[in-house]
Amino acid sequence: MDEYVEYLIELFELFGPVTARKMFGGYGLYRGGFMFGLVGYGRLYLKADEILEDPEEAALWARRSFEAAVRAAAAKGTSR
Repeated sequence: MDEYVEYLIELFELFGPVTARKMFGGYGLYRGGFMFGLVGYGRLYLKADEILEDPEEAALWARRSFEAAVRAAAAKGTSR
């Protein structure tokens, strides 16, 4: 198993027991037999259908993603 996937399993420890299975060149992340995330090309993708029906939740996720993008740009020295 790759180091990033092992790190994610540790990261989600408070969420509960998480396992990973190889699939499509990446890994599926599972809890209780349900896949809730996908790891591919060094990126984590989480299922998030509830944000598609809740504008407040969508704004919260978008804000967090935007803030992460700004921090990443600042770390590279490429702020706008």
